Amino acid sequence: MMKHKRSLVSIAIATIVIVSLCAVCASTSVTAADNSKATVQTPSLVGAAVPGGASVCSIVNDLYLFAKGTDNSLWWKHWTESTKTWTSWMSLGGYLTSDPAVVSTRDSPSDLGKMYAYVRGGDGALWTISTVNVGDSWSTWTKLGGYILPGTGPAACFNSIEGGNNIAVFVTGGNHAVWHVSSAHGWQALGGYATSSPAAIQDGYLGYLYVYIRGRNGALWEYDSVVGASWSSLGGGILPGTSPAACQLGDGHAVFVTGNNHAIWWMRWFPWGVAYGWRSLNGYLTSKPTATGFQGWDVTVDAVDVLARGNDGALWRIIGSHYINGNIDDYSWGSWMSIGGM
Repeated sequence: MMKHKRSLVSIAIATIVIVSLCAVCASTSVTAADNSKATVQTPSLVGAAVPGGASVCSIVNDLYLFAKGTDNSLWWKHWTESTKTWTSWMSLGGYLTSDPAVVSTRDSPSDLGKMYAYVRGGDGALWTISTVNVGDSWSTWTKLGGYILPGTGPAACFNSIEGGNNIAVFVTGGNHAVWHVSSAHGWQALGGYATSSPAAIQDGYLGYLYVYIRGRNGALWEYDSVVGASWSSLGGGILPGTSPAACQLGDGHAVFVTGNNHAIWWMRWFPWGVAYGWRSLNGYLTSKPTATGFQGWDVTVDAVDVLARGNDGALWRIIGSHYINGNIDDYSWGSWMSIGGM
């Protein structure tokens, strides 16, 4: 289905780090709120289909899953690896007109437990909500401004290249160009012509930042700000209405898409620039994928979780892993497992 040869590309990221997004905020700074895990009630939409794609991040061994509910508010749940259990869905309120993007800062003990969620609000602008204690309490919603193309949402990724735990945020603007914002400057365009939400990831080895979109021709495109500051096609065919997902994977990173046949396809990069071409994870999915990679279950195991909505409206999950000291391309994938709807 998909063929591709890729050369080493990278993105200089000195100007796209977010230490504090308040530099572009139109509203007041984030303050504490009362929506804690203990006070959130069971949602009235229990058993409902998930209306769009989800977003997942990991902290140590555990997963944190976020999705827009049928009431257009933000909902989340938590997977505890030690007990192999999910919590119930919990509401964070808000009014979403996109799938959420979520990122955690997890490399520094002082920052462990911080998560940031970003959405397109009812006014088309970028909004955020955050926690510093793995969801025990959450901030109020804060408007970050800008304008996001209808039908698309934001992307956010951890970025440590300038020290500390910083965040970069990307959106598809009303002109289909990709825009980014940082504490150092307001909104700036990266150009391109996106027909999806963007995806972004910091490479785990060299710290380069990569941005991916579905292009005008339906293929996967990548932005490289170092070599000509231009977009290049990586081939493939992405299902209309969906967008790519990217995650750190060991010392490199991986990109996942929903193909035109509704299967999940993926490709992987290593620090030295070797790209393994498109490979299928099969399944029949009806949303964009979301993915998170980490080394947490075992110090010798490199693992990745991929989730997407199935044709039954429920979220489905597949897990891949390999031994770090083994064959670098020898990934072992489990079977697709349903984790139900909302």
